[in-house]
Amino acid sequence: MEQIKISIKKEHHEFISHYSKYGFKDKSELVRKAIDKLKEEIELEKLKSSAQILNSIYSKEKSNKEWIDDSIKEWPDEN
Repeated sequence: MEQIKISIKKEHHEFISHYSKYGFKDKSELVRKAIDKLKEEIELEKLKSSAQILNSIYSKEKSNKEWIDDSIKEWPDEN
């Protein structure tokens, strides 16, 4: 694992100091988990934004809507 030096606010330090209270084996595990969660949230927001942009592009043209609807018919049902 790589190590870095960072500066944090006092309240962040106090929170991290209680790592075992939250079920983590050490402070580093808590920080890694927080970073992973933030990364997932950022990636999800990017996907949502992309989907909204694509939706606005494709919904403007009637011909686009037709081929999209047609494609969906062939898509396997998840249920």
